[in-house]
Amino acid sequence: MKKLIFLLAACLITWATRAQSDRYTTAMLHNIALIDSARTVAEFHKYYHNFQRIGDAEKKEWLPYYYAAFCEVSAAYEEKDVSKIDGYCDKASALLDHADSLSPQNAEIYCLRAMVCTARIEVDFMKRGMEMVTQSRTYLEKALSFDAKNPRAYYLLGQNLYNIPSAFGGGKQKAAPFFEKALTIYEEKKASEQEITVHWGRPLAKQMTELCKNIKGK
Repeated sequence: MKKLIFLLAACLITWATRAQSDRYTTAMLHNIALIDSARTVAEFHKYYHNFQRIGDAEKKEWLPYYYAAFCEVSAAYEEKDVSKIDGYCDKASALLDHADSLSPQNAEIYCLRAMVCTARIEVDFMKRGMEMVTQSRTYLEKALSFDAKNPRAYYLLGQNLYNIPSAFGGGKQKAAPFFEKALTIYEEKKASEQEITVHWGRPLAKQMTELCKNIKGK
């Protein structure tokens, strides 16, 4: 009888754990699909709160905090009022610190840290440009040391170079190989885009690769 009770208890625990995992996956997939099509500050802030709630329920999972940070960084990129950008970036950085504590040496987290640096440049380009570009590159190189096949790291390195004048070591021709490398890896990992793993960026890499090709052809 005791053995039967033990087996029943074990089955109930397994069922409850699986049900919770299914709810988490469903919630994540739903909200990731929403941010894939988000374009406005208001939308990103709305989905930030969604991921925060998921994180509050799943405290051991790093992805909800990552995506909450992604929403804040994305809002910073879309924000027209530069006085608000640092606030978004500060919030994103705090979320990434928490995600990093749950998943150390994670390339995705360092790619997003690089994006935070780039967003901060908009507040004061003359004072922050050089420092933030350098810090962004440091984060991206660190990301590649953790995962040499992270397409977002190559894409973001390409973006950094694309936006730096050729006289200062950047330019479209310097950026092109990074976009091409990113796109190659994106295509290899295309199947994972239906999962809750981080997958954003393939259309952007494709767009920038084509843009650089057109410029080369002129």
